[in-house]
Amino acid sequence: MTLDLIRYTALEEELYARFPEAKAETEQLIAEMVDPRSAGPDEIWPVLWSKPLYSNTRDEIGTRYVEKLRPLMQGTWLQWGHDEHAFRITLSGKGRKADAFYATGAAQAVQNATGIAWWRLHAIQGGATALRRRTGLSEKPYADLVAAPLSLSVQIVRAEMGKWWGHITALHFLTDLGLAVKPDLHLVRSVRFLGMGDQIKAAAVPSPDDSIRINEAVRNLAYKLVKHDDPKTLRRVDKNLMAISKYGLLI
Repeated sequence: MTLDLIRYTALEEELYARFPEAKAETEQLIAEMVDPRSAGPDEIWPVLWSKPLYSNTRDEIGTRYVEKLRPLMQGTWLQWGHDEHAFRITLSGKGRKADAFYATGAAQAVQNATGIAWWRLHAIQGGATALRRRTGLSEKPYADLVAAPLSLSVQIVRAEMGKWWGHITALHFLTDLGLAVKPDLHLVRSVRFLGMGDQIKAAAVPSPDDSIRINEAVRNLAYKLVKHDDPKTLRRVDKNLMAISKYGLLI
């Protein structure tokens, strides 16, 4: 066994022994994964629309946004941005302030009910538009990304989803499809602690290139565990690395 695998295995065992809730959280995330090889748009949508709500904010705040919006979101990938009489948000100015957006249809009611910033709702609308376009081409709209290099997949997602979708948000979406890991603060700390991130620069938000390097490091570690590429193992390692840092095991 390599040194990074020995260290990871020991930390995973300690994590599960001291914090059994962390193991339960990991198992829940694995159970909720969506397989892009077989998933249709109605399965993709729940893991897509939530991602801009976590952008540039703490996870607990993003989760509150998700819970506010969730009751209004079933099937809305068909409407958001498609028909101005049903729901449309138009960027009519510069920046993220409310006066830079123009809303029609139910958009104003949604914003009033949730208090979520217009730019986040506009980003979700961009995701709905991308999902409609892809569904017009395939019943399994994101199956083609399974075999694509991750750096290309990130570029594709960002280009298709539109404004406000940065590389971290794109990776967050791909993570729930079992294709990537989201390089948040805790994950990066664990990667560096295990000696897997020597080339990764210290930064609050990893650059696009460093984000790919982090993904490669975590994917390699997951591969060492089971000796083949497995989305569920990748998700397990991803979540555990985050939890190892979050629960203060990096000493």
